[in-house]
Amino acid sequence: MLRDTIRSEETQSVDVEGESLGDLDRQLSAACQPGFELISAPVSMSKSGVAVSVTGSSNAAIR
Repeated sequence: MLRDTIRSEETQSVDVEGESLGDLDRQLSAACQPGFELISAPVSMSKSGVAVSVTGSSNAAIR
């Protein structure tokens, strides 16, 4: 018989804005809690300025 454990996942999202991709990366890294890994970060640019925004999603397996 095959047995396995199903682990649930917790997901977080955070919205950040900045003027460069490096700035956004630093903000997302700071917002990511211990045990979480950044899995998605689609970027969008403002039409009327130099601001860049991103919604970062991270997840972690709950043990």
